[in-house]
Amino acid sequence: ASSSLGLTSCPPIPRKLPFATPRFVAARLIAAWRKERPSFLDAFHTGPWTVANLTLSAKPYSRGFPLAWDNVLHESRSLGYVVATHQALRANAKGPTVLTWYYPHDGSDVVAERKKLFSTTADDWRTLVLSDLKPAHVRLEEQVQSIEVMRWGHAMIRPVPGFVWGEARRAAQASVGGSLHFAHSDL
Repeated sequence: ASSSLGLTSCPPIPRKLPFATPRFVAARLIAAWRKERPSFLDAFHTGPWTVANLTLSAKPYSRGFPLAWDNVLHESRSLGYVVATHQALRANAKGPTVLTWYYPHDGSDVVAERKKLFSTTADDWRTLVLSDLKPAHVRLEEQVQSIEVMRWGHAMIRPVPGFVWGEARRAAQASVGGSLHFAHSDL
């Protein structure tokens, strides 16, 4: 069809929406779920995390293994860190770099873990981050320009037995009204 301006009109746009929010957010945004909460939502348990970005004046001095993109620390409660400037990692690379450090709060009482997460001070986090990284990197404190700590109260789904292949997760994948389609990592 042509418009009065001589332009060809486009076919109607299908009314489909990918919805990429965690289930605990979706439960508050989808009107039908606010009226009648689906039972499968109770199977989604999220755990808190702390993420810290350390800006360093240069690549850290390493003990043992050379710096990699993803670095796991032996006998640490943290998940280690990634080098956020990994695309610039070269044998002779000089200048500042950023390490992104991950710490899951994985205790069985999620509410207590969240309280602990938000009651820990910036100085306490700085001490914890540096003490965790110290066994792998000598003189790290000398290289730190800044440490930024982000506290995530509901960072990701906690892996509980039966969830991944369970009925609740399958039910949570179903579209709402044929037009709202879910696309979040918690599925």
